[in-house]
Amino acid sequence: IDAAVLDTAAGFRQRLAWWPADADDADGDIDEQGTRFLANAEGLGQAVGAADGLTVEFLLPWPLLGHPVERWAVDEDGYWIGHRFPVVVRSLDRQRKPMFFQPWRQRWEMLFGIEQGRPLCDRMGWLHHGDAPVPRKAREADRIIHVAGSGDLTRWLAQEGNYATATLGLACAYRHDDPVGLASLKDAVREGIPVVVWRRDNGDPNELERLLSNVSIHDLRNRLLSWRRQIAGLTAQCDVRSHVVVMWDDPCDISQPSGHLFMAPQRQGA
Repeated sequence: IDAAVLDTAAGFRQRLAWWPADADDADGDIDEQGTRFLANAEGLGQAVGAADGLTVEFLLPWPLLGHPVERWAVDEDGYWIGHRFPVVVRSLDRQRKPMFFQPWRQRWEMLFGIEQGRPLCDRMGWLHHGDAPVPRKAREADRIIHVAGSGDLTRWLAQEGNYATATLGLACAYRHDDPVGLASLKDAVREGIPVVVWRRDNGDPNELERLLSNVSIHDLRNRLLSWRRQIAGLTAQCDVRSHVVVMWDDPCDISQPSGHLFMAPQRQGA
């Protein structure tokens, strides 16, 4: 685990500060390590505490992509980082596959194209397999992608009218030990889909679809923060707002640990 504060305002990413993990913090489970790291990273709070419009991104491998990292605490009283900032996850494996960077950038441009103000639920495709409920509006709009393994999403995107899809919902919770779900999400990465949303608790995706009904791509991260804050401290664990996961992968923000400064393309509306 390490952390960096990066300034992207001038069209490039400049590392302002970096906190490597302490070898002494490697003991315990990942939640203990994460919370201990956030609490002990001297100066991290000062660097981000006064920042405006900050999003916290966790770059994760496939086995941890659904992990509730937004619940890591930032102080001794257990205050969640996901109650202070919008917290999203990113695919570490995507960043290691430059072969697929071009479709990734292309779909990102589609995401912020002429339809960027439309509600996400009107633009999304939904990956579905097994006996999971089917999101009603997506079914009526013929936006359900029934998957049984690798290749099904690719065929669906190749159909006329589907190619411009840049956001997906998962009708089932993502689990790395679910071969169909893992294969489908890997296909989404290969096809360049930059934003994927799902329920971590495997609850009814219709509730998630309704939650997204008036949310545009520009609103998504701030709404994610709002949902998590609205239920802070409550014990209603079945509430969809407790379990929303957003994979938000911006191709302008490709991690390069060995470099402190590199150019990123400008984009409008992001």
